[in-house]
Amino acid sequence: MKTMENLIITLACICLILFGAANVMMVSLHLVDEFSQSWNEIQKLFSERTLTQITATGADTNIQGDQVTITLLNEGNIPISKFPDWDVILRYGNGDTVRLPYGQTTPGWSISGISFQGLPETVQPNILDPGEEMDIVLRLSTPVSENVTNQVTVSTHNGITTRLLFRR
Repeated sequence: MKTMENLIITLACICLILFGAANVMMVSLHLVDEFSQSWNEIQKLFSERTLTQITATGADTNIQGDQVTITLLNEGNIPISKFPDWDVILRYGNGDTVRLPYGQTTPGWSISGISFQGLPETVQPNILDPGEEMDIVLRLSTPVSENVTNQVTVSTHNGITTRLLFRR
């Protein structure tokens, strides 16, 4: 009888060990799958970043200094969009810095137009394709001062930046 009890306990322990090992394997496989997916996302982002390049080519201010139009050129190899995820930061000549949100608010910034070689875009509307220029309007609650150098920094959704110094 004692042997039978030992056999049942031994079988129960073996089943628990096998169940635990199976769980450890399943968790390990799940973690490897998550790591693989994360690695693929990193590679995709890296590839996208290497193909993205924007350049700020000019700035115009209105008479009051509360609106600035910045022209951006897509010099990269891929179309760029996701504009609400972009960052636009203005550093005034006196050192004050403000991040402008995307939208029609004041302060804020929005797209006033996208063109290719001076003509309005017709291919992929509302996407900044390679070779296209985009004008963005910065609406400021504090106008830029006359004869003072200011700096605007524009960063795309994937972290590619351009800077431009301008004066009113």
